[in-house]
Amino acid sequence: MMTHRQRLAEISRIDQISIQNSTEKTGTRRIEFEVNCDVTFTFSGDHGDEILAKKSKLVQKSEVFQTQFASGIEGNRINITDISFETFNELIKHIYEKEVQVRKENFLEIFYASRKYFVNDLILKVIKFIESFVQASNLGEYFADIDKFDIKTINDHILNLCARQPIDIVRTLNWSLKPQIGILKIILESPILNCSEYELYREIMQMIEKTKGDKTWKEVQKEFGKMIFLIRFPTMTVSDVIKCGKEPTLLSEKQAFDILLWIQEKIFTETLQFFSTRPRIQDVKNSTNANVATNRICPNCRGRVYQKCSNCSFSNIN
Repeated sequence: MMTHRQRLAEISRIDQISIQNSTEKTGTRRIEFEVNCDVTFTFSGDHGDEILAKKSKLVQKSEVFQTQFASGIEGNRINITDISFETFNELIKHIYEKEVQVRKENFLEIFYASRKYFVNDLILKVIKFIESFVQASNLGEYFADIDKFDIKTINDHILNLCARQPIDIVRTLNWSLKPQIGILKIILESPILNCSEYELYREIMQMIEKTKGDKTWKEVQKEFGKMIFLIRFPTMTVSDVIKCGKEPTLLSEKQAFDILLWIQEKIFTETLQFFSTRPRIQDVKNSTNANVATNRICPNCRGRVYQKCSNCSFSNIN
């Protein structure tokens, strides 16, 4: 009887022989993960490439395969239309306890495949890769792809990146790319930012100036819309608000005037009801609430809170 190590070596040998022989003879790829395989996966648009495996092995790691094989609807030949040959091969390799290299070139496809087939330990492997790979410098590049998966652990990672490095992230954004505006909104909604409010506004303006293209500032102001209320102008100094009110600006004249009234005289006007007057926490490292992912938004004053709003004491939070 072969040992576990000998069995893995034999499987690896079969893989190599299968790939070599099929490529030399037909130009296609054929991988057999063990002898006497009873299910064959084919791939649309991949010129007849095939992956062969044992059903009994696949069902050990995937409930989807378990259901698929139990129904018997697709028989012993299953055509894969939404996952490439290379990615599906990595998925099966993982199920067969072979080393899978998650890299920036393949992590999104492997993540999709592992979630589709409920291969949980491979999902965790990709999540760990994302947490180490996606940083402030490349969040804008990968945000649209990873955000659609809506995984709490990844969402928490993004929220904490935005709290700790908001300036670095804003500098990489492009106002013309809608998904990246979503990152800016996450930053603006955070109760904890490792920068001053004026520094944040200044970087946003510089980013927009560089990336808005032919759009006028009036058009940008319209696009910015209600996000303007997420910038906490009432917490700035008088001189900072005056600088923010100079052209080009995202503030209307009335907004700038009413904010100055609040800062200087504490006169609460109608405009102020839309802005938060509570300063953000800037000491991210030492904050007891540094994990901003645990917070939610108060529907009454829009401060991001948990259970009960410390701004206005509103507690009916859904």
